[in-house]
Amino acid sequence: MKIVITAKAIFDDRLGRLVNGQVAELVDHKAKFYIESGLAEPYETKVMRDHPSMVAGTPLSASPVDLALPEQTLNSSENGEKKRRPRKTKAL
Repeated sequence: MKIVITAKAIFDDRLGRLVNGQVAELVDHKAKFYIESGLAEPYETKVMRDHPSMVAGTPLSASPVDLALPEQTLNSSENGEKKRRPRKTKAL
């Protein structure tokens, strides 16, 4: 069975390193294992995906943009030095 690798890289005991986009001919049980694991897709002349990733270079749906956090400023005294707490005296 022919498959197309979708993972970054797979190390096969017979074929060695298989990289993303590479087409490989494997025995049926090993090909089914890679497909069920999400590491590969069955090879067809026209690959039809359930969830196409890009159309003309733009994503089909985009999640809303998160708002940036406001800048945090350090608490400091007027002359630029850090504020210090007065020391606690020991109780006798």
